[in-house]
Amino acid sequence: MKNIIIKFGLLSGFIIIVSAIFTIALISDSDSFWFAEWLGYFIMVIAFSMIFIGIKDFKNKNNNIIDFKTAFKIGLGISLVASLMYIVGWEIYFSFNGEQFINDYSNETINNLIESGKSPELIDQTRSEISESMELYRFAPYRITITFFEIFPVALIITVISALILKTKKNN
Repeated sequence: MKNIIIKFGLLSGFIIIVSAIFTIALISDSDSFWFAEWLGYFIMVIAFSMIFIGIKDFKNKNNNIIDFKTAFKIGLGISLVASLMYIVGWEIYFSFNGEQFINDYSNETINNLIESGKSPELIDQTRSEISESMELYRFAPYRITITFFEIFPVALIITVISALILKTKKNN
């Protein structure tokens, strides 16, 4: 079970990191964070197909028998390995480009409010809130927690769905 978790977790994490690099390169000129976020989540769902494949691989190696608990544990393990890889990849990127990311993200958010005609009071309030959030984001434990919760819920949902689909039905 451990080998399957490591193999498919690393594969899933690798797909996410490579795709993130391409996404960052794709939007680097456009500064379209909205597009990058949606593309990123779409890629996560595709990469987390490794959860389903990993559970299926374990099931195939065990005479096509697997219970929900075992399937869930395998999926959870794959999810944690992939999430850890995502966090490490983001931390490496952030160490090189963190200030630029913070500035670009903040500026796009404020510019979107201005373009949509929001009130100056709302813009000033949002600017203040973003400034506070971005200051917190510079603190590694906070950033790591945020990064984990970007990816792990998606993996957890796919784990539950995969475990439900692949569990062996019991005959009475």
